Amino acid sequence: RMSARPARARRVAREQRRAARHLASLGASPTTSSDSLGLANVESMLSGLRPEGLRGLSWSPDSSHIAYAKEEANDFTTINVLELATGKETRITSPSYNAHSPKFSPDGLYLYYFSDQQITSGSNSPYGSRGSEPTLTAGERLMCVPLRLGMTCPFFIGDELHSEGTVFDAEIGEKMPTVISTPYIEQRAQTVPDLPEAVYFGFDLIADGSGILLTLLVDDEEYVAVYSMYTRSLLPLYPNPVAVIVSGDLKIVTLITENGVGLMSSQQLLQPGISQEMAVSSAQVWNPPESFTVTVNPREEWLQMYEEAMRNMRDAFYDPNLHGVDWVKVTDRYRPSVYRISSKSELRDILAQAFGELSALHVFVHIESSDDVVLPFGEPSSCLGGDFKLTSQGLLIERVHDNSGILESPASPLRLTNDKSHVNLMPGDIITRIDGVLVNSTSTPLPDLLFGKAGTQVLLEVIKAPRSEIEQRDAEDLLKLQEIRMMQQMMGGPPMAKASATASAQLGASRSPMTDAHVASLVRKYARLGITKRTDAKARALLHQKSKPSVSSKKAAADEEDDDNSKPTTELIVVTPLDLRGCDTLQAADALNINREKVKNATNDKVAYVYLEDMEQIGEGSSNSFDDFAAQFYPNIRKDGIIIDVRRNAGGNIDTWLLERLRRVAWMFDTERSGPGDTTMQYSFRGKVVVLIDEQTSSDAEMFALGIQQLKLGPVIGERTWGGAIGYSGHPELRLVDGSGFTIPSFGPYLQGEWAIEQKGVSPDIVVSNLPVATFNGADAQLDKAVEVIKKLIAESAGVALPKPPAYPNRAVDVEKCAAKNKNIYAAAAITGAAV
Repeated sequence: RMSARPARARRVAREQRRAARHLASLGASPTTSSDSLGLANVESMLSGLRPEGLRGLSWSPDSSHIAYAKEEANDFTTINVLELATGKETRITSPSYNAHSPKFSPDGLYLYYFSDQQITSGSNSPYGSRGSEPTLTAGERLMCVPLRLGMTCPFFIGDELHSEGTVFDAEIGEKMPTVISTPYIEQRAQTVPDLPEAVYFGFDLIADGSGILLTLLVDDEEYVAVYSMYTRSLLPLYPNPVAVIVSGDLKIVTLITENGVGLMSSQQLLQPGISQEMAVSSAQVWNPPESFTVTVNPREEWLQMYEEAMRNMRDAFYDPNLHGVDWVKVTDRYRPSVYRISSKSELRDILAQAFGELSALHVFVHIESSDDVVLPFGEPSSCLGGDFKLTSQGLLIERVHDNSGILESPASPLRLTNDKSHVNLMPGDIITRIDGVLVNSTSTPLPDLLFGKAGTQVLLEVIKAPRSEIEQRDAEDLLKLQEIRMMQQMMGGPPMAKASATASAQLGASRSPMTDAHVASLVRKYARLGITKRTDAKARALLHQKSKPSVSSKKAAADEEDDDNSKPTTELIVVTPLDLRGCDTLQAADALNINREKVKNATNDKVAYVYLEDMEQIGEGSSNSFDDFAAQFYPNIRKDGIIIDVRRNAGGNIDTWLLERLRRVAWMFDTERSGPGDTTMQYSFRGKVVVLIDEQTSSDAEMFALGIQQLKLGPVIGERTWGGAIGYSGHPELRLVDGSGFTIPSFGPYLQGEWAIEQKGVSPDIVVSNLPVATFNGADAQLDKAVEVIKKLIAESAGVALPKPPAYPNRAVDVEKCAAKNKNIYAAAAITGAAV
């Protein structure tokens, strides 16, 4: 009698059978154990060679050579060709510039590639308000190099001795093997003529090799264009395609767009005189159906994704020994879990756990999953950009968030003046209603009454606090101007008023005020109730008629004023709340300004405060931390000290830029007729530096802090950092079949014979903890310590004042003395007969 196996053993056996069936479906032999088959064994399937630093591989037509771009030791890329029969590698271009994307011509006689050899600088001098520095831009050019001596690329139009020029005939070249003659090969390279110097994304040879399909940037728009070697003309074909595919025989160009798929004859595209309209209209268009069905076995797909991810991690991890982890065992250990998952999002958890065996922090897994929760359209909430306290009268404004001097930060809706808004609320003002609803009708008025109203007009009913004398004076002057304007309109208006009215009419709708139907109805409602009247009796008096008031009108006015003094009146204000992203940005700007003011007051404005939330410089419309640094650093270049706060900094890649500027040393000075002197090393900071870090200082911010310590630029204060510094790559090869992806730690930093930062973090020179309760109540022990330390460093230093210039030289010539001296010389010469 057979004994029953335990449930776990049965489950393992079932999973092994499923794995065997999966391997058999892929063509693996069913007689071989699963441990040594295909996807079931990492060593057998994932042992392929992945060349480091190589990209853009291209086969010669006869498959005898492979061309590729190779990263050199100086970080430039060169074009190289490998001869398969001999293993000989030939470098085509020198490492003094970048060359990439090589492609053999279909006859094997030429090699084409992109080159950025011609560079230009975007700055004229080192002078400027923020330390202008050269920005080198490299417009790429398409190059052609003939692979045999004595040949020229197919652009030579001829001269007196060679009337035909270069005869282009692909059929002749196809009969000859690919041969590379190395002497003077780089000097033989020629620029493809009549192509603009631009940003190119790629190219393909088409037809018989006499045409080139290019993808380039034209007026900030991606364009596909066709170049003919016969006519030397560039024909723009289509903007912003989804994809462009050239068939293996180079005869068909497939253009995939949002409107459909077009198949074009490459030979037709090269016809002389063809226009863009003719080229596009010649395409055979296939319009994909609105919907279609694709049969996918989810578990097969998930297993393929798992194996592909594990292979990529094995082949690209910076340490070939994978931190001593047996990757085969790890892969085998987690594979059974893939068979048990019920949704693709669970694959993320399995990969994260498997990758976690490496003990490297820069591993982030993103899974494209259709079963993820989809949030509804619209913002869930919004904010007014301030701190509030709920009182018996309503919401008391305690602080209006300040965005002064912070790049890309929105202003608070409570204090916003632009072409569409004019609001100037102050701390002390009380909001009693929001869109007609009493704020005291709910315990959470802002989340409840601003729900879904981000970016739309909202009507506030506000009790304004007493203003200062200056504010009251300005308010009265404004009312006077309004009264004068009203009188001008009643009397037809002076020329200035007519000109303003004419301008308003010409601007039309763009000059029209922003209105919301709901807000407008509320304004009319409260206007009928008299709520829009002002509380300032003097201000209201300015709107009264100029005629002398009667005794009865005086009494009525006095009664009205007594009534106003006993019952606070409200004023209607139209504001536009921020969305949540704007709220976060404004709050961060306000926190920065609070710390900036704190440091300023504590040091008598001798020390600047700079905060960086990350270390990224991505470009317009994204995070640009060096721009933030420049905006805060350069205006304070002559301060005695600077505190750089990288707490809660998520990292990036600009640590070298920051360290370079902080290391700049002033070694000589200059002066001029008026104004302060300067350093000849422009914008060199001569003060003391202190850096703040904490547990959330991560990645490149840790590199920056460690650089501060190693370069002895100043003390680092706070808590030990996150501990992740192995950089990762986002190469497209790391994308999985469905668009999911993950990061692979690929660049391991080391210092003085040890691996730096990873799993250790950066330990501060002075440890200071921000305790939770004190921090919640507004204290910042770390910043307080930074102020204390930097004040001491400044007191012990010689200061940052520029040395006084020496006394101005006296280089005047005593003409009389010189003439007398010359006279004596000539006299002596006359006596002795000596030559002068």
